[in-house]
Amino acid sequence: ISPGMAGIYKYYDTWNLSTAIKGLFFDKRLTVGISLSDILEKATPTMYVRQGNQYYNRNSNFYNRFLQVAITYQFRGYKQREEKDINTSRFGMDLKETNGINKK
Repeated sequence: ISPGMAGIYKYYDTWNLSTAIKGLFFDKRLTVGISLSDILEKATPTMYVRQGNQYYNRNSNFYNRFLQVAITYQFRGYKQREEKDINTSRFGMDLKETNGINKK
């Protein structure tokens, strides 16, 4: 975002430089990803005022930069389970019947 003004407040420019990389290993069973956000710490705006004898600088000192590491492993032999109907008998009613489904 380019520099701007809001009333007597002026803002310096803000921008964000981020990057990420992901790799697959062991027959695509292991996924490793690394991402880095706000590398140059310019995503948080800095504000200042210069009016008459008033000199005011505001830097929120908000630390936006972060490093994220993600690791996922898919085990061999994993099988997707079959979805089952929800057992509603403990509620004392059959929800299918109360919703108009499978009415006799």
